[in-house]
Amino acid sequence: MLCNECRSKTATVHLTQISGDKIVKRDFCDDCAKAKGVNDPAGFSIAGLMTGLSSEPRTAPHPRFN
Repeated sequence: MLCNECRSKTATVHLTQISGDKIVKRDFCDDCAKAKGVNDPAGFSIAGLMTGLSSEPRTAPHPRFN
C-alpha cells in the first residue's frame, strides 16, 4: 500500500478516524508521517492532520451502522 501523501513510498503508519457513521483511513510512509507530526506526540493534532491533507480520504460506512 502506498502513502496517501507522496504516493511513492510504502505506507507504514496507518490512522483511522471515526466521524459519525463514516470511517476515514489515512496511510503514510515514515517520512510523510514525520512531516505531518504523527511521530511527535507533542506536535500531533488529528484535526490538523485530517483537514490539511492534499488527497481525498478513503471512506467506508462504519460496520456498527450497517
